[in-house]
Formats: sequence, structure tokens, C-alpha cells
Amino acid sequence: MPLDAICVKALVKELNDKIAGGRVDKIYQPEKDEITLLIYQNNENHKLVLSANASHPRIHLTKQNKENPISAPLFCMLLRKHISGGRVVEVKQHGFERVVDIVIESINELGDYVFRHLICEIMGRHSNIILTDGDFKILDSIKHIDITISSQRNILPGLTYTAPPSQGKINPLGLSRDEIYDILNKDPKNTAADKAIANLFLGISTFASREILYRAFGNIDIHMEEVDDKSIDKLADEVYDFFGKAEREEFYPCVLYQKQDRRIVDFAAYCVTYRDDLSVVPQNYISCALDEYFVVRDQAERLKTKAQSLNKYVSNLLSRHEKKLAMQLEELKEARKKDTYKIYGDLIIANLYRISEKQKELVCENFYDNNKEIVIPLDESLSPSKNAQVYYKKYNKAKNAEIYVTEQIEGNLRDIEYLKSVLFEIESAQDIKDLEDIKEELVSSGFMERQKAVKKEKKQTPKLREFIFQGYQILVGKNNVENDYLTMRLARSNDLWCHAKNIPGCHTVVKYKGEEFPNEVIEAACKIAAYYSKSKGAPNTPVDYTRIKNVKKPKGAKAGMVIYEHYKTAYVSCDEEFIRGLSQ
Repeated sequence: MPLDAICVKALVKELNDKIAGGRVDKIYQPEKDEITLLIYQNNENHKLVLSANASHPRIHLTKQNKENPISAPLFCMLLRKHISGGRVVEVKQHGFERVVDIVIESINELGDYVFRHLICEIMGRHSNIILTDGDFKILDSIKHIDITISSQRNILPGLTYTAPPSQGKINPLGLSRDEIYDILNKDPKNTAADKAIANLFLGISTFASREILYRAFGNIDIHMEEVDDKSIDKLADEVYDFFGKAEREEFYPCVLYQKQDRRIVDFAAYCVTYRDDLSVVPQNYISCALDEYFVVRDQAERLKTKAQSLNKYVSNLLSRHEKKLAMQLEELKEARKKDTYKIYGDLIIANLYRISEKQKELVCENFYDNNKEIVIPLDESLSPSKNAQVYYKKYNKAKNAEIYVTEQIEGNLRDIEYLKSVLFEIESAQDIKDLEDIKEELVSSGFMERQKAVKKEKKQTPKLREFIFQGYQILVGKNNVENDYLTMRLARSNDLWCHAKNIPGCHTVVKYKGEEFPNEVIEAACKIAAYYSKSKGAPNTPVDYTRIKNVKKPKGAKAGMVIYEHYKTAYVSCDEEFIRGLSQ
């Protein structure tokens, strides 16, 4: 849901309660379109984030820490000059728009007290952060908007700030119930009710209008043609009550989670009842709701961006190795002609008496193949014996090449298998640290160069996934380094080891308790191994299992690469519900 005017109103109330009267201590600009203010008020430090990001514009108090650039950008330096050390007088909302004005009293170069307005416009891709003086003359903005970008409204230093153009909607705050009824009654009947309400009234999205419809009729799929006089009467009551609570500042900050997978999907400043697929978790403040939502979203986007970059790098490596393999197989095919060259040499030696000078070919019986007739090409510029020597040289060269290329193919196949497992790790990464571990693994394996000579951190013990099933501890690696640590160092000889058969996946180990593993435990471990593999969610996934003592790591093998024997194979299916049902 976009951050609508009701959320903005709730934020303005919270900010006035928490930071009004506070001192602006520090100012940072961690992103090109984001500002962070540290404000000290009532013996407490508050961190206020203002973002003009096109995808996630917002303003709220946050607990999140971001790394700041060594050199502050120009807009950040300007803010430090004009409002650092200033006092927050009040926080205002322009009308019922998504525009927040932070009024700050500070001291100018002459030592006089002056007012500054730090304005945050939350308008999607048109979002901006603007600093003006007390008369709303623009000092600068985080985004410059000139005539080439917008013909209606320019945001440039020296111009007078004007509010964003009206959308022709009606401000619902202060309207009587009868006025709302008249507005709804005049609405065209050829539109969906949720869109009609969102288009009529200022500051709300279709998300909010659907909530209004649900509260009024218990249904959101309503067309305005279906709304008769009696229904409009009921709808007017609900619209009046909905906006009346916003006007009285009666908010219900909450975070919305998907019931199925507990994934955070939205936030609101009012209780959401029309989505039965969502769990509504109330929050003390609207900032808490926004911070939780945007931190998760921000981490997800950063994870997606980094994962795409790493995935592209590894995919390119894999593609090069696969092309190299195709060439090596051609070389091997050519090298396997060696026996033909030896036969040619032997037959030439056996028929020297029949070959004359400058003869172009030898037609003779092949005593290696039931004396069938064979035609052997000759170099007419060479003597018969020299022709035989040429074929023997080709034979020796092809024989050596076959040995060399075979070794190269085996190594290349191991690299291809390893890179496929790394791609699986990237797809399965749950946070930035997982990706950093994968990058470190690629560096250690020689597939990536270390970018900078950074201070080497002390290696920490890998934090494995852990499950408990019927009292048995089940451990799962998240990448090849963790798989290596789990199988080769942590696990003991009698522990049970599981891995999806012939596909990339995580090593899974069940700790031994001094007795035979129950069939139910083996099945559960195999299900976990199937879930944390490339075939996640597929039915009847084959999973091999054996004791750790039967698992070996070949000499020189990459991290996580093992061979095993004396194993059994189980065919299992596993879904997310089973994994969530396990205690961790």
C-alpha cells in the first residue's frame, strides 16, 4: 500500500509528540535520495529518515543503521549549514496531502534566529526533499525539477516553493455526513466503487477505499451501479466515520503479515479487516510499522540486487566452463583417432617395398581388420619412411593429448558441478551475510579476485540451520563452506548424512544419540534435505542417506564436494508447511 495521507497524518502527530522542541544534532545522507536527521529531545535521541526514493518514498522514525559515505554530498552539507543545531518548532501536513513540513528554528551566519522549512513530498517517482527559508524561497532540493522535467512546477534554488498541483479531489476532513452523502450520490455510476471513492476523496488509496466498502457492505467487489439510495446512505455513514477517526487522530498503526508464510506485506494507520489472508499485528506507533515494513523491504531489495549481480557473475563463469567443456570434448574426440594414426604408420612400414617416390596414397590390405582394403593418404614430398614417422608422431601426440584432455575434462566437470551448487546457494540466500559468505567462498576457491585488501575478520563458527525432530538434532548447511564444516569437521562417524541425489543441495546431518535412527527421523531428515535442494517442492525427490563414516572428500576437491558409498535412497516430498512445523 502507498503511504497515504492518513498514514502521513498519523506520522505528523507522532513526530510532534516525539521530536517537536528537539535539537537537530547530526545530519547524514546515506543514499542519493535519502536524508537522516538525529534529533535530541527529552533526553532521548531520535533518528528521523526522509526518503525521496521513487519506489519507497517515506518519512518516519527508525532504528535502522546505514553506512554513511566518507564525504557528505552537497545537499547534506547545505542542510548542515542551515539547520544543524536548530530546534524543531513543529511538524505540519499540507492540507490532507502527502506532504510533510518540518519547521526548524536555527541561527544564520549573522547570529539571527531564522526559520527553515524542510519539506518531504511523498509522491511516488515525483517525491522530493526540499529546504526553504522562512518565506518558502527554495534554498535547494535533493532532486532538481526544471522545465525539461515538468512544465507545471519547477523545484530549483531561488524559486518560491509551491505545493504540488491539486488532483481535483475533495478534502474529506471537516465534511459533514450529509455533504459526503451528496458527493457519493453525484458520482458517475459506470465505475467500480473502490476506484470511485479513491478518485473522489483526497489522500486515500484503493486499499483504504476497499476497507471502507468492506466495513459498509462486507464486500469489496461492488460497482457504483449496484449502490442504491439505501446503500449510499450506509456508505456515507462509513466514509464519515472512517475520516472522522483520522480527523480526531484516532489511529490504529499495524503491520500486515501473510498468514501462509508469515511474510510482512503491508502496513496501515487503521485496522484492516477486508483481507482474511492477512494477520494484523498492532504497533505502538506508525513509525514502528513503517520501520519494520521498509527495513524488511529495503533488505529484500538489497538482497535481490546483490544476488542478481552475483548470479550473473557465476552464470557467466558457468557458461564459459560449459563452452570450454564443449571444446575439450571435441579435442578428446580428435585425440581418440590416435589408433588410426598408428595403424597407418604400421601399414606404411609393412608396405614400404610397394611405395614409390611421390606416391599420393597407399592402397593395401589392413591386417588389423580382416585384410579389408584401406586407402592411406601420403605426403608426396616425403619419403615412405618419413610418411610413417609423421603418423607415429601424430599417434604419440594424440595419445598424450587424450590423457591431458581427459584430466582437463574431469577438472572442468568438477568446476561445473561446483558452480551449479553456488548458483543454488545464491538462489537460497536469505540475507546479505549469506551472499558475502558465498563471495568469500568464490574467492577462496579461486573463481573470484578479492576486490580490496580489507582487514581480514576473524573467522566465526558457521551458524547452521537447526531443527529438532522427536528429540533428534538435525543440522543443515547454507552454502558450500558450511556444508564442508558440517560434514568434514562437526559431524561424527555415526551421524546420519543426507543429500538430494545428483542435484545441488545442502548437506543435512542428524546427530547420533547412541541408538539406531528411527525411520520417522530418517524420513524427516530426507525431507529437509529435499526442501533445501534445487528440487524444492518437487514430489518424490530422491535423497541419498548414509553414515558420516561413508562420506569422503576427494583430495583437492572444492568446498562441499564429497563422494560417498554404502548409501540408501529415499523418495520424499516436502513443503514449507512441514519445515515450519519443525521446532528450531
